[in-house]
Amino acid sequence: MPTGNGTPESVAISPDDSRAYVTVEGQGLANRVVAINTATDAIVGTLETGADTLPNGLAVSPDGKRLYVAYRGGNVVAVIDSATMTLITTVDVGPGAPRKVAISPSGARVYVTENTSGEVSVIDTATNTVVVPIPLNQGLDGVKVSLDGRRVYVAERNNGRVTVIDAATNSVVTSIPTSLDPAEMAVSPTGARLYVSHPNGDDAVSVIDLATNSVSATIDSPEGAFIGIDLGSVPGTSKVSCPVGSVLTGGGFGSRGPAPDQLVSRPVPGTNDWEVSGQNRTRDDVTLTPHAVCATP
Repeated sequence: MPTGNGTPESVAISPDDSRAYVTVEGQGLANRVVAINTATDAIVGTLETGADTLPNGLAVSPDGKRLYVAYRGGNVVAVIDSATMTLITTVDVGPGAPRKVAISPSGARVYVTENTSGEVSVIDTATNTVVVPIPLNQGLDGVKVSLDGRRVYVAERNNGRVTVIDAATNSVVTSIPTSLDPAEMAVSPTGARLYVSHPNGDDAVSVIDLATNSVSATIDSPEGAFIGIDLGSVPGTSKVSCPVGSVLTGGGFGSRGPAPDQLVSRPVPGTNDWEVSGQNRTRDDVTLTPHAVCATP
């Protein structure tokens, strides 16, 4: 599904599964948040975020009424009305290049990782203000909240670990060593496990037991699991599937070469597949590789 010029960065699904929201980063004015009807795959709303805002991570409130989007180029978190796709307000989180966003199950708190300052900003959604910055280290990326809202998990890409925060005290409980470059994460539907991707490390997924806060398994990429597509002058599509017995919770892609045109990265409706497609209009080689984030119930 084309989302226009720019690079799709993050996807979030509404609580009722009726909409998918996608952030798109681009040069100049090609920055936006797109709402997609999951039944028809039609774009039903777009918010142009403005020049150089670079919208990146996003989260949907538990009631589905609000989107919280990190503008890594604007150092703010945008609060968006999901029904009208209009901006309600922005929350200044300081010059730390906000990256990813997670929201507590109650909807009362939003957690934002900041890549360069190395802080996690905690936002009170009732007042849309930062109540506390939690200092960690530079290179923060993915962030997730436990199903009971008691713990916040933060991927520290530069340090090869996942840091665990007590949501009640906003203090660090422990850090869990992983392999290199932990980035995106997903909590299993039962809340027992955390799955962590390592896109620039060993191309594996760490499985963390949340009862013991330790890595219980490392899933290596099997032969052919990550399928790249060499783009020619016509559009091409490639997809990857979650293993039988697991569910798709997210995905993305890796690329080599110049940024392709008509880039689309999305879940395939009604399946456990993630696909990526694009078109190469240059004389250089361009390769796209989809990856899926899968969770075992």
